[in-house]
Amino acid sequence: MARHKTTMVAAIFAACCACGCLPSRLDTSGNSSKGETDASSLDATDVYYPLDTIDAANSNGDSSRPEVSEQDTTDGSQDELDTIAEDDETSADLFDISSDDVGADVDTDDAGTLDDALDDTLVPTILIHLSEQPKKKSNERDALFAFSVDDATATCLCMLDLGAEAPCSESKFYLNISEGEHTFRITCANSAGDKGQLEFAWTIDTAPPTASLADKPQLVSTRRAPTFSFECGELNCTYECQVDHGPTEACLSPYTTLNLQPGKHTLYVTATDSFGNTQIVPTEYSWEVVTWQNVAGGGLHTCGLTSIGGLYCWGDNSFGQLGTAPVGPDVIVPRPSTPLPGTWKQIAAGFYHTCAIDSTDRLFCWGDNSYGQLGNGKAGADEFTPDPQEVSSGTSFKEIRLGTVASCARTSENKVMCWGDNEFNMFDQQIGDSPLVNPVEVPSLTDAVSFGIGSEHLCYLDSTKRIHCKGANGLGQLGRGDAEGTNEWITIAAQDWLFLRVVEESNCAIRETGTLWCWGSNQLGNLAFPPGDNLLSPKQIGTDVGWATLSGSLLANCAFKSVPGLPYCWGYNGGGLLGLGVSDMYIYVPTIVPDLDTVKTFGESQGGQSCAILSDDSLWCWGSNKNGQTGTGITDSVVTTPTRVEIL
Repeated sequence: MARHKTTMVAAIFAACCACGCLPSRLDTSGNSSKGETDASSLDATDVYYPLDTIDAANSNGDSSRPEVSEQDTTDGSQDELDTIAEDDETSADLFDISSDDVGADVDTDDAGTLDDALDDTLVPTILIHLSEQPKKKSNERDALFAFSVDDATATCLCMLDLGAEAPCSESKFYLNISEGEHTFRITCANSAGDKGQLEFAWTIDTAPPTASLADKPQLVSTRRAPTFSFECGELNCTYECQVDHGPTEACLSPYTTLNLQPGKHTLYVTATDSFGNTQIVPTEYSWEVVTWQNVAGGGLHTCGLTSIGGLYCWGDNSFGQLGTAPVGPDVIVPRPSTPLPGTWKQIAAGFYHTCAIDSTDRLFCWGDNSYGQLGNGKAGADEFTPDPQEVSSGTSFKEIRLGTVASCARTSENKVMCWGDNEFNMFDQQIGDSPLVNPVEVPSLTDAVSFGIGSEHLCYLDSTKRIHCKGANGLGQLGRGDAEGTNEWITIAAQDWLFLRVVEESNCAIRETGTLWCWGSNQLGNLAFPPGDNLLSPKQIGTDVGWATLSGSLLANCAFKSVPGLPYCWGYNGGGLLGLGVSDMYIYVPTIVPDLDTVKTFGESQGGQSCAILSDDSLWCWGSNKNGQTGTGITDSVVTTPTRVEIL
């Protein structure tokens, strides 16, 4: 709405007095003052005053005013006016008229020359005072003007804009005026020829504004206290906000809600413009607050599941492992994945591929398929896809585990099926039967309580608390005390194992005593021993007891004494993998990760990033971030401290 600044138009008038001078303004004490009137001393109503000042400059440049006696001001003659004019016949002496309106605007116009004042046709001005008028910015289509005139014998004419003048006395009422800028004028005159005029300008706007949201959370968001910004298309709007069925309160843009509980919410925003028009129906926006329930890291990408089964991925998408097209561009914040309808309940990530189980227990995989790891009957360097491929249609699945380039899943009948790279016969198939492009059952895993798959080996924990491993053994990952290869299952010594973690070329486990043990590749110190010293059989890590669970990333391990609980991590810290605020160092002793109070879920990762879900269901990631795999929106190549991941 355009703003209109009212300009009061002063009526040009001349006043004759006996000695040829014009009356000066009287102050409140009765003293007369000369010179220009201070705008701050003017009344706040539309009043036209007699001429305030007269600046008469003589031919010598003298700008002094003629002295006026009391007699001069009450009983002057035309001859005396002529005498004043003769003081400087060569100059056009000017006088000013100043008036002010109800908004305290001051209008100053050159009224004319002194010669004009001597014209018998110009007579003293009649004073007009407005006692009632519309607001300068009004939302009323009707307008009432009430006024008084200091001359009871005067008659007045009123005019609206460029309409016809009409007789008026004391008041004038206009009905149903159009919106926009308007001017009201009163002109009064008496029988002696005295005149006065007053103008009042105002703007009418009755259209209510509409608040529009410029910034808002996504329809599904993890932010418990989202921030909104809004505007109304006009200047100086005020707003009221209401969240759900809570109290309505005055608010400013940007507006941040209080901490919201998970679930559906609605924000209502009502705008009022500077004319006083209030939005009839509030602008509303509904969204859902969700929490993180699961997270899994691939080699250069990460995926997470929300409390309502939403699947989001971020990071490298070179092979479509994010489940979104186009293939190629990195994604630095969580983005919805897969075009399939429905919800998801479990997620796992390989190095360049991803698999998930939906709410109907169907299993889908997408991304790299060089080794048949998608289980769709195909394999090859050009077989990657962002489109989810259903695995073993008609089979119900309840658990999924992924290795670097292979996949395994447990069915609802407790069978374990695997596919992908099988170069070292870890799936009970013939040697060299690789890749497996379709799922095959692994008979040995029918008694598996838990299992995990590395890049070239497979291990499982059975119901008798024993651990069995099979596959490559060049780095001691089978734990039998040497690095010799074998096609047989190797049973790890001891029969009191409670928890097993399998990662690319190494393993860690917890015994009933609460002690922590690891074996296999230690090339980068990930097993809490100096780099390069591979562990060919299980060795205890530290002396602490009471460990309950294990997790971690490719080159670091993390253990917990309770769930939720504090994470203790160790291993390679390149890229800030351990979340200690620094990078490029080795940690050989389980060390608490700062800034994480209680971790509920620590995501398995095939790469150099780490992620954890805390007890308040918030997600935090850190570590290598070259492809945006921390999901924090930060473009730095490394994130050395845990940073919150949000669906904005």
